[in-house]
Amino acid sequence: MRLSGERLYLDVYYGFRILETGSELEPFRVTTTEYFYTLLDRNHRELLAYHFHPNGAGWCTYPHLHVGTASGLIDNKAHLITGLVALPAFVRMLIEDPAIPVVALRSDWARTLAEEGDRDANI
Repeated sequence: MRLSGERLYLDVYYGFRILETGSELEPFRVTTTEYFYTLLDRNHRELLAYHFHPNGAGWCTYPHLHVGTASGLIDNKAHLITGLVALPAFVRMLIEDPAIPVVALRSDWARTLAEEGDRDANI
């Protein structure tokens, strides 16, 4: 999807599993199985990508970050370790970081992201 502000694009793939808990209060629990959050430039080149794919898609099974080759210093195949990154936290970073030219379209974006647990790494 195209982001507001500069010509940046966001590509998200999110895998999850729904589990039955046996509890009457919360009969189901959703767990994250994998994610790929990618920020792309106007030509759809990868600027940065947060990945977590513990059951496939390569040798790296821990949450990690890829940086685009624009820096010229770090190969985009490097797997820079991170903790788990919730999608709302990634979106918050894009909006709040002054070095990333993304503009929020909703005035209540901070409250909406907080309601979705953007500060909680236990995705």
